[in-house]
Amino acid sequence: MQRSDSSDDDTESSEGTDVEERTSGSVEELGEQEKVLEAVQELRKIEKQIQVESTVLSAYSGPLPPPRDLAEYERIVPGSGKRWFEIAEKEQRLRATVLEGGVKNERRRIDGAG
Repeated sequence: MQRSDSSDDDTESSEGTDVEERTSGSVEELGEQEKVLEAVQELRKIEKQIQVESTVLSAYSGPLPPPRDLAEYERIVPGSGKRWFEIAEKEQRLRATVLEGGVKNERRRIDGAG
């Protein structure tokens, strides 16, 4: 009978070991899954940052680009900053001339009609 009892003890003991192995394996797997989940969440944050950064646009209006852009042009093509200013000044003079001519023509039209 002792033999039978020890056999039962062995069975219980092996079942306990199986449960412990399954439990420890599950705990380890859970730990790994948590690490993977954290890594995925971190990657999603980085992805959002990249998307935000890649959609930032810069725009300006007027004859000259913003100073930072102008400095970059100057760095790449020395003298280009000065040329930007020369072009802007010429355009300003041309606009003034065209506007002045339009005003003179309008005065002549008004004076001739009156």
